[in-house]
Amino acid sequence: MTKSLIDSHAHLELEPLVQDSRGVLERATEAGIIAVITVGTHVSDAEKALEIADRFERVFVSIGVHPHNAKDVHEGTLAIMERLSRHPKVVAYGEIGLDFFRNLSPRSVQTTVFANQLELAKKISKTGCHSSSGRVRGRSEHA
Repeated sequence: MTKSLIDSHAHLELEPLVQDSRGVLERATEAGIIAVITVGTHVSDAEKALEIADRFERVFVSIGVHPHNAKDVHEGTLAIMERLSRHPKVVAYGEIGLDFFRNLSPRSVQTTVFANQLELAKKISKTGCHSSSGRVRGRSEHA
């Protein structure tokens, strides 16, 4: 039986992988990987991830704003992410959550952005996840 695996969390849009996307995918194929989901963790990375997915048939995309980047979210960010989510290669809205270990964005901002992204994921019917080192209190209705 042939092994068929999907890499569900890659970052082909980041250096140094972006410079060798073709080579990375060739090596993945040799290892039995049949598809790759690359993850854009903010708007510019999501756009880069979609550019790569457009070039390679077996590359798909998960988009979302990582908790570290929550501090950079502005009024139009989620509208842009919603528009990008309509791309046919977007298979999940993920890499969202809370990260209170490193605290690269304030907790209150992370919590607000996370709740807003859960609503967006529900609206567009594409869900993913991010491991959370924080707790969401009073948000069980979003789970």
